Amino acid sequence: MTSKEMDNTLRLFISLDANNKRPLVDLQNKIILDNKNNSLLKPTAEENLHFTIAFLGQIENNKIIEDIKSKLNEVKFKPFNFHYKGLGVFPSLKFPRIIWVGVDESNKDKMNEIFINVKNKLTEIGIKLEDRCIYVPHLTIFRTNKIFEIEKMVNKYKNETFGSDMIDKLSLKKSQLSSEGPKYSTIHVVNAI
Repeated sequence: MTSKEMDNTLRLFISLDANNKRPLVDLQNKIILDNKNNSLLKPTAEENLHFTIAFLGQIENNKIIEDIKSKLNEVKFKPFNFHYKGLGVFPSLKFPRIIWVGVDESNKDKMNEIFINVKNKLTEIGIKLEDRCIYVPHLTIFRTNKIFEIEKMVNKYKNETFGSDMIDKLSLKKSQLSSEGPKYSTIHVVNAI
C-alpha cells in the first residue's frame, strides 16, 4: 500500500468498552510489583482497555465505513453486568505475546452472541472476519515481545475475580499507531437497548 493510499484508509476495530477500569489498573500494578520480569511487560494504557470484538484492519475512508456504521446499528443487545475473571495469554503459555483478563463463565455466551451478530452483519457488506465459531472474551492488559516463564503468574490469577463492570455499548474505533503506543478514538457508538 502506498503512502497516498494509507492517507485514505483508517485502521479500524470494533469493541465492547470497559467502563470500570479501576480493577484492571489495580491488577496491572499488582502484577508489575509481583513479577520479577516486569520490565518485559508493556501495560495497556487505561484509556485503551477494551474487549475487541473484531479487528477490521485498514479500511478505505469512504462509503464502506458508513456501511459498517449502518450494520452496527442493526446489532441489538441488552446491557449486562459481568465480573472480570481469570488471566490468560495468546498465543500460548510457551510463547506469550498478549496477557489478558477474561469474564465470568455466565457472561461468555452474551459476548459470543454479540460477536456472532457483528460477524453476520459485516458479512452482509462483504467484510469477512476470522472464521471462528467461539469468541474468547478477553481484555488485553499487557503485551510482551519477549519469551519468559509466565505460567506461574497465569495460574496464580486464573480463577480470581477482579471486580465487576457493565457492557452497555458497542464501539467502532480508529487506531493510530505511534512510537508511544496506539491511540484509539471512537468514531461510532451503538448503545445497548
